[in-house]
Amino acid sequence: MVGLARTPSVRGRCDSPELYFRVRSRVKSAPETNPRAGSLDIWVMRVDGSEPRRLTRDPGRDVQPSWSPDGTRIAFVSDREGDRTNIFLVEVGDGRVSQLTFQDRGLGFAAWSPDGEWIAYSGAGLEHPTDPELTPSYLMRIPADGGAPTTLRAGAGRNWGAAWSPNGEQLAFAWSPAGVAADDGAWLTIVATDGRHLRRLTQGSWGDFDPSWSPDGRRIAFTSTREGFRQIYVWDLQSDTVTVALGGAPAFEPSWVPGR
Repeated sequence: MVGLARTPSVRGRCDSPELYFRVRSRVKSAPETNPRAGSLDIWVMRVDGSEPRRLTRDPGRDVQPSWSPDGTRIAFVSDREGDRTNIFLVEVGDGRVSQLTFQDRGLGFAAWSPDGEWIAYSGAGLEHPTDPELTPSYLMRIPADGGAPTTLRAGAGRNWGAAWSPNGEQLAFAWSPAGVAADDGAWLTIVATDGRHLRRLTQGSWGDFDPSWSPDGRRIAFTSTREGFRQIYVWDLQSDTVTVALGGAPAFEPSWVPGR
């Protein structure tokens, strides 16, 4: 069963009554000495709203949190280095933070593999010499305990928003041409975790993104703008057919109910 996901800043573990969320907190630095007027930190709380607990404290922006499969760590993207974003990990138990990636340019969309061994993400490629908007984003993965990253998909355009298949053997992600907004051109793509066996959904002048695998790995729910606004569709990987979900109501960021 496909349902609507909570916003990216409020999301829960499938096997736990806990949520994580982000809260903007004030910093005392004056605007002229610190251009960031506030920070975004990672918090957790019970699904009933009780027992909120702050996990990170930094003047930077801690965003895009993602639970590890065992629920002990949360990966997140932060600009706490000032001029770039990298992936950090926070221990849910004691709030201890460690840095996972050390890229010179921006990255985002951290996603854990089902076994908790890897984290996939989108990392900036070689900077475009004249227009930063044309800088490509590569699909990459890195061992969750640290190590050298591996590039799975490179080249022009943006590879972003990856989601692991339930068996951990494939990644679904969106590819957008350079300089094209997601709603205007993003094509849902599947690739093996070694970067081979590329498969792409029908391309068009619309955006297909936010992939979410069904628990049995046979279907992918995703957000699409093929009717001019954001709706949820389901791609059946066996029949290679696409159907609209939720009666075609405006919706985005689908998430499967566990076990359905």
